[in-house]
Amino acid sequence: MTDTAIVYAGDDNYAMQIGISLLSLLDNNPFLDAYVYIFSNEISDDNKNKIQGIADEFATKLTIVDVPNPNFWQMQGYLFIM
Repeated sequence: MTDTAIVYAGDDNYAMQIGISLLSLLDNNPFLDAYVYIFSNEISDDNKNKIQGIADEFATKLTIVDVPNPNFWQMQGYLFIM
């Protein structure tokens, strides 16, 4: 299967939803070869470790990028190209 880039963005309030979504995605697509990127605005280390554990369970590549700039979340019309 072709490599697929999956991108999430959120803060610690949204970490549980990211984890649930990631678990569902990987559990229901066992042959998916994904690169997962999370743009984090202050996701706690504990939640990062939990999300990393999900990725590890499915041997999925995960990169968490800390984006502390609050203006990042207010941008409109931005485009991510992977």
